[in-house]
Amino acid sequence: MKLNLFKKILLIALALLVSASVAVSVTMYVAASHLARDLVDEVGTAKLEGDVRSALLYLQRHFGHVRLQDGRLVGQDGQALDGRYDVVDEMQRDLGVVATIFMREGNDFTRVLTNIRTADGKRAVGTRLGQQSAAYEPVRQKKLYIGPAVILGDTYLTAYDPLLDASGELIGIVFIGISQAQTDATIAGGLQRMNQAVLVVFVMLAFGGLSAAWYFARGISRPILSAAGMVNALALGDLRQRLTLKRGDEIGELVQKLNLLADSQKKHSDLAQQIAQGNLDVQVTLSSDQDELGKALQTMTRQLNEVISQIQVAGEQIATGSGQVADASQSLSQGATEQASSLEEISASVNQMAGQVADASQSLSQGATEQASSLEEISASVNQMASQTNQSAENAGQANRLSAEAKQSAEQGRGRMQAMVQAMGEISASSND
Repeated sequence: MKLNLFKKILLIALALLVSASVAVSVTMYVAASHLARDLVDEVGTAKLEGDVRSALLYLQRHFGHVRLQDGRLVGQDGQALDGRYDVVDEMQRDLGVVATIFMREGNDFTRVLTNIRTADGKRAVGTRLGQQSAAYEPVRQKKLYIGPAVILGDTYLTAYDPLLDASGELIGIVFIGISQAQTDATIAGGLQRMNQAVLVVFVMLAFGGLSAAWYFARGISRPILSAAGMVNALALGDLRQRLTLKRGDEIGELVQKLNLLADSQKKHSDLAQQIAQGNLDVQVTLSSDQDELGKALQTMTRQLNEVISQIQVAGEQIATGSGQVADASQSLSQGATEQASSLEEISASVNQMAGQVADASQSLSQGATEQASSLEEISASVNQMASQTNQSAENAGQANRLSAEAKQSAEQGRGRMQAMVQAMGEISASSND
C-alpha cells in the first residue's frame, strides 16, 4: 500500500506516541508499585507505632493495670483476662487491625486474647509465639519490634510491644498487625485507580498528540504538494505559477528557491522570445557560473550575430556582382551596337565594291590603267572588311568573358544566399528550442 507523506507522518507520530505512552505507563506502573509499597510500609509502620500505643490504652481502659498472677494475666479487678475478647474486637473495629494479647509463660509467650481466627473459625488462643520469631529477642529486651511476620500461614506487617507490670517486669506482649493481603489489595486498588487515570491521560494525550501531528503533517505536506505542482508546471512549460507561502524553516527556503527558479526560467524565456523576434541586441546576464541555459543563450546570440554579419557580407558581394553583371551587360550591348555598325559599313563596302566591279566590267575597255586602279580599291575594301570582322570577333570574345564573369558572380551570390537560408533555418530552430 502506497502512503503519502501526510499519512506517513501521522503513522510515525502515532507509533511514537504509543511507544512513548507504553514506556511511560510501564515505568510509571513499576515506579508507582515500588513507591506504593514503600509508602504503605512507611505509613503502615507509622500506623502500627500509633496503633500499638492505642492498644495499650484500650487494654488499660478495659482492665486497668494488668499483672501476672498465678500463671495468668489478671486485670486491676483481679479477674483473669481469659475469654474477655471485647478489647481485641474493639481494636479491630476501631483501628482496622488484628490484635493479640500474649502472656509470658516460661521462656515463651502464649496467646490469651486474639481476634485472629483459624481455618475453622475459632480464635487462635493457646498458641505460642515461638523463639524462632523475629520479634522474640527484641521483646525479651523490652523493645518494640515492627516488621513482617507469618501468622497461621498469612503474612502480616506487625508490631510487638512489651507488656510490663507496675514494677516494670515483662509479663506479656501487646500485638497488632495489618494483613499483607489487605495491604496488597489496597495497593492494587490504588494502582488500578492510577491506571485508570493514566488511561484517561493517555487518551487525552493521544488525541492532543494526533491533533498536533495532523496539524504538523498538514503544515509539511501541503507546501510540498504545492511545490510539486509548481515543479510539474515548470516541466510542462508553464512559467506563470508562483508560491506565496512564507515560512522561516527549510520548507520556506525551498519555496523561495522554486520561485527564483521560475523567475530565472521566465527571464530566459523572454530573452529567447526577443531573440526569435529578431532582437539580437539583448544582453544575457548569467545567474551564476553554473547557468548553462544563460550560457547557451549567449552562445546562440553571438552565433546569430556572426551569421547576420556573414549574410550582410554576402549581400554586399551579391550587390557588387550584380553591378558587375550590369556593367558587363552594358559593355556587351555597346559592343553589339558597334558590331552592327561595322557590319553595316562592311555591307556598304561590299555594295560599293559590287558597283565598282560592274562599272569595271562595263568600262573594261577603258583601259588597263583604270582597271588596275579599281583592283587596288577593291583590295583596300576587302582589307577594311577583314579588319572590321576581326574587331567584331574581339568584341564578341569580350562579351563572352563578361558573361562568364557575370555567371561566376551569380553562382557566388547563389551560394551565399543558400548559406543565408541555412543560417535563418538554424535561427528558427534555436528559437523553437
